[in-house]
Amino acid sequence: MISYNQIKNKIENMPKIELHLHLEGAFTIEFLFDLIQKYGGDSSIKTIHDLEQKFVFRDFTHFIESWFWKNQFFKSADDFEQSTYFTLKNLHQQNVIYAEVFYSPWDFVQFGLRVEAITEAILT
Repeated sequence: MISYNQIKNKIENMPKIELHLHLEGAFTIEFLFDLIQKYGGDSSIKTIHDLEQKFVFRDFTHFIESWFWKNQFFKSADDFEQSTYFTLKNLHQQNVIYAEVFYSPWDFVQFGLRVEAITEAILT
């Protein structure tokens, strides 16, 4: 009989692919928390736990609201570069060997960011 830990270990070590990854939604929760602390923001987010609860979705409308809410904390091209680094590091730790990654830079133009700057930061 195979134990739970053996199955878990096999899955963790198994090569994986990510076929549809929205880069600006794949941030680590710790990184987003750091951005909120850096820029100031939502006074209801005092801890990582508060932020995790923000992303417990009640329905699709709440998901979309949360999606656009987090966008306000990506204020510079450097934020995208760092987020991309942490996302790729996280994918590596999950043994993801291939990823098809998408991003929507036009969602951030309203915050004064240029599409070219975001794209360069992601590719850096």
